[in-house]
Amino acid sequence: RPATATLSNAMDVGDPSNLARLEALLGAPAAELGARMEAHAVTDEETLREIRVIAGQTGTVLDPHTAVAMRVARGLPEDVDAIVAATAHPAKFPEVMRRAFGRAIALPPALADVAVAPKLSERIPAEYAALKALLER
Repeated sequence: RPATATLSNAMDVGDPSNLARLEALLGAPAAELGARMEAHAVTDEETLREIRVIAGQTGTVLDPHTAVAMRVARGLPEDVDAIVAATAHPAKFPEVMRRAFGRAIALPPALADVAVAPKLSERIPAEYAALKALLER
């Protein structure tokens, strides 16, 4: 189905590519996964609120994807364990940070250095041997 735009753009997919991974991991077709998993929705306003709440409580600024996960995790029953792993820096989402705090978040030096570094790429054949040879250089 068509995707709906949200503050968590990596989650804005109508046909997620990781669905095949879940099917393989759980050994069931997508149509049967609903009986073994559950999904939760978080609005953009809830995402922004979670970013602000966590920053106020801990001093940690979350990216919008992690804020969605935290909002869901904090809403689970107390007897349910949850692990939330952040994979993005909030500075990658300057517009979201402006909406949450009225300002952008500074890039950490290591990320700022990468952002201005020249992009290096090399075409290789779609073969394991070619990738292995490139990695071994």
